[in-house]
Amino acid sequence: MVRPTITRDDDIRERLRELGVSINDVKVVINTHLHWDHTGGNRFFRESVFIVQKAEYRFALYPDRHLSAPYMENHFKHPLNYQLVEGAMEVVPGVSVVPTPGHTAGHQTVIVNLPEGGPVILCGDAVYCYASLQGPVPPGHCWSQPFAVNSIHQLIYLRRALGAKLIPGHEPDLWKEFVPSPMSYR
Repeated sequence: MVRPTITRDDDIRERLRELGVSINDVKVVINTHLHWDHTGGNRFFRESVFIVQKAEYRFALYPDRHLSAPYMENHFKHPLNYQLVEGAMEVVPGVSVVPTPGHTAGHQTVIVNLPEGGPVILCGDAVYCYASLQGPVPPGHCWSQPFAVNSIHQLIYLRRALGAKLIPGHEPDLWKEFVPSPMSYR
């Protein structure tokens, strides 16, 4: 496996600039969960609404001691406009969130219906990699393994029912099948 190299060009502000988008153009940010590797750029989106499950926000502020390390308050505890939600909801037309607890107490998955590409399930860490679907294998550093396994079954069902493309959060070979920025999907 090749270790990723992160450079200044990988900063979210630079990646958005490649697409002709500024930070202020982003109206909504969806955090699947509030671990450090999913919230490092939150502080830049001062004008955006953040969609987070209420259970996740509460747990991030007061995590169980053995699960506290991935919650770095300096990544998410900023004067941001958090919209705390409970359960599944449509965020904007064509973009929905569904609760997929297990990896964390309030993990959520994002479902995007692309006009040209059809439905896509962005799993966050509910499914780490494609191999996690076999078994299924719950994600690492797990808040609840039984909830995690149930969430994986739910996502497998949704993939089949919607005819969706399922995208794991940490699949090492993901970029072999997707085009990188500034390319985009419609």
